[in-house]
Amino acid sequence: MKVYRAEQIRNVALISHVGAGKTSLVDAALYDSGAVTRQGKVDDGTSISDYDPDELKRHMSLNVKVLPVEWKDHKINFIDTPGYADFVGEVKAGLRVADAALVVVTAEKGVDTAPYRRAISLQRRGRPGISKSLHLRGGQ
Repeated sequence: MKVYRAEQIRNVALISHVGAGKTSLVDAALYDSGAVTRQGKVDDGTSISDYDPDELKRHMSLNVKVLPVEWKDHKINFIDTPGYADFVGEVKAGLRVADAALVVVTAEKGVDTAPYRRAISLQRRGRPGISKSLHLRGGQ
């Protein structure tokens, strides 16, 4: 396993309402980085992140998980948080260790204020709360 200096490691929490695509984003990042040979899909039950039987049955994350992605001599620890409001404790735990939060929004469902409130809370603790974009395609 490669050893990284502290400045090469980023801990990024993915936050949003349920079904916005946080887990799918992590699956795509793992695939794009070459960490896995197939891209998992939540709806098919093949997501790398959702492996718990209840998660597979419900097609949604129930627990916070850390999924490391190596990209351009950096290690990005994606912290995949549940979107369902009943699991806000899991979200708070993930945000506590995050350097930044990436708010995932879908055009279909629009913006939910809860993730933004969590990101603002993160900013108040002196950490970046919202990242506008994250490019994981080759050459960017």
